[in-house]
Amino acid sequence: DVKAGSVAKSLFADTKTWFTEDEEKEEVCRFLTENSGKTIWYLMKNFLDYVFRLENRMVWPEELVTFTAKVYNCWRIHLADPIDNPDDKFTQEFLRYYIIG
Repeated sequence: DVKAGSVAKSLFADTKTWFTEDEEKEEVCRFLTENSGKTIWYLMKNFLDYVFRLENRMVWPEELVTFTAKVYNCWRIHLADPIDNPDDKFTQEFLRYYIIG
């Protein structure tokens, strides 16, 4: 019989610190270079994809959590109503972010 405390400890004990200032700067520059010239909609989508692919043990700074939520809400508003075809790749991606978010 597993106790709740030991489960929480095993799930959250092995965290990883956020990037150093130089690593964060490098990541931001890489993201901006890779997404240069794209529309705001694609920038938002690619930003969400990037942050959700970060190592899941990494502890996010509070400002990033708030900013990501704002980007996600704005991205959803721009989508209007994408749930037309559940087999569509775009719809599946939207639902993935909706579930994660």
